This record gives sequence, structure tokens and C-alpha cells, in this order.
Amino acid sequence: MLKTFTNKDNPMVFNVNAYLLINEESHQAILIDTAMMGEAIIQFIYENNLVLTDIFITHFHFDHIATLDMLQKELHPKIHIGQKDLAFLFNPETNGTARIGVKFDLVQDDNFVAITAESEVTIDGFTIKAIPFGGHTPGTTFYVVNDEYAFVGDTLFKNKIGFHTKNRDGMMLCDDERFFLSLDYIVDNFSNYLICPGHHEELFRVSEVISNPDHPYHSMRD
Repeated sequence: MLKTFTNKDNPMVFNVNAYLLINEESHQAILIDTAMMGEAIIQFIYENNLVLTDIFITHFHFDHIATLDMLQKELHPKIHIGQKDLAFLFNPETNGTARIGVKFDLVQDDNFVAITAESEVTIDGFTIKAIPFGGHTPGTTFYVVNDEYAFVGDTLFKNKIGFHTKNRDGMMLCDDERFFLSLDYIVDNFSNYLICPGHHEELFRVSEVISNPDHPYHSMRD
């Protein structure tokens, strides 16, 4: 089962998504990003008698990691993130939580897993392939689950592409050419999966992007 939490009411974010993968037999669960919705996620976990074993982070920006500290303290999951994003995860100045006035007190402990290369693990009955590609951030990581879902962070959306240096001045640590290559990677390799982006409408197909002549993917390098 896939449960989506979408933060629509916070003026600091734009329809940001978190995804909870639930094994309905074992009552174990895995979270992809936080969407600044730690309280709602914890409440759902308790109300449904679930155990959150792991959290996978697509990238370190505040709207995807704020309230991760709350989840860590309350539920003690393992936390997975691309190696190149790991240091930024603990720095409120660089991850943006300080800029928006959100208290963020994440503690680095043995439950952190730094993803250094493409890898595959099976957790709670879910097969998760991690692909640390970079682009939007140095350690942006894609996650493919059970050959069904692809979690792509702030790279590709149904009707747009993610922020990068070319279209947003001051987009810190974004490598535009790597970002464009990451979009090509999704289009070339994820056509069989339902795409779960970091914002906006979820569960779309790459074919919907390709068939839309107005999608900025087609002109991103112009």
C-alpha cells in the first residue's frame, strides 16, 4: 500500500509530497521524504499500529527534510540519504530550515545510511533500488520500489521540471548539466514505473511527459 501525504497549507512550500510504503501484513512501513508533515505522519503511524523502520531522503532541501528530527526522536528509524547530501542534512543554514525559521535538531547516529553507489535492498517486503544521481543537489537519489514506483524528488514533474541554476538564480549546489542528464535518465529508464515526484501530482507516467509538446523537458537545454 502507498499512502501519500501532501503539504498544501504551508505557505513556505508548494504541494510537497511524502510517501509511506506500508506492508499490510507485517504492519511495517517505509517513508520517502517528510514534506514537513512529521506530526501527521506520526499520528497516522500510531493510529494504524505501524512500525516505521526506515526513511529514504531524495535530497536535503528543507521542504523534504524538515520534521525529520521529530520522526527520528519519536520513531527511531534508519535514515538513508545520498552520501553527497549527508553533511547538508545536519546544517540548518545550508538545508534551509534556519532561513524559514524552523527549529531543526537532527542528531547524527548509527542509524544513518549514506548511499555511495547504485544499490538494492529488501526491507519490510519492499525491494528498493537506490540510484544516487545528483543534479538538483549533489546527492539527489532516485528510489525504485518493487519495479512499480519511482521516487524522483525535485527533478521531473508531470507538467514541469525542477528548479535549477538556469531557471532560478542562486539555486545552491545545483549542477545544471547533471540535472539535465538526470531528467534524461528518468525518461530513458523509468517508463515502466509510476512516477512519484517531490511536489504536485503523483503517479504519472513518463509517456505523459513525452506526449506533451509543451512540457519544458523538451526545451530544457535551450
